[in-house]
Amino acid sequence: MANTGAMARPQAHRRLIDCQGWQRDDGLWQIEVSLRDTKGSALRSAAGRHVAAGEAIHHMVIALVVDGALKIQSATAQSLAAPAGSCREVEASYAALAGLTIGPGLNRAVRERFGGVKGCTHLTEMLPIAATVAIQTILGARMTDGGEMDPKLAAEMVDECHTWRGDGPLVRSLIGGPRTGS
Repeated sequence: MANTGAMARPQAHRRLIDCQGWQRDDGLWQIEVSLRDTKGSALRSAAGRHVAAGEAIHHMVIALVVDGALKIQSATAQSLAAPAGSCREVEASYAALAGLTIGPGLNRAVRERFGGVKGCTHLTEMLPIAATVAIQTILGARMTDGGEMDPKLAAEMVDECHTWRGDGPLVRSLIGGPRTGS
C-alpha cells in the first residue's frame, strides 16, 4: 500500500501471507500458506528471543493435502521462526485436520481442535485462508479445463458472500434461483 500521509511512517509491523495451490502427481491437491511477520525495530520477545529489525518474529507454514471433494487427507504445520521455542510444541496437533472437509462447519471444527491453548493463534488463523485457496485452486483448475461448476458445490456456496446470494444473478444463472444456503 502506498504511503499516502505527508510524513514518513516507519514500519512497526509487517505481515506477508503467501498462498499456493497445485495438483500433485498422485492427483491430490497441495495447498500451502506461509505467514511471515517482521518488525521495523529490533526487539526481545517475551520469551527472551532477540529479533533484529526485518528478521521474522513469526514465519509459519501450513500445508494441506486435499482430494477433489475437498476432504483433507493430511496436514502439517511448521514454525520456521517463532518468538518462543514452545510455539513449536503444537505443530504436530495440526495433523488432526485430516478427515475434515473444507466447507460448512470447518471453522467451527478448527476452533474446537485448536482454539486457545490447544493451538497457535497464527497457524490457526491461516486455516480459513488455506480453505479458500483450496477452493480457488480446485475449482479454478476444473473451470480452466472447460469443466462446469459442480452443482453440489455451487449449492454449498449460496449465501456465502454477496455475489453468491441466493437471489442474485450468478446463482440464478448457475443453479436457478432464488435459492438459499443449506
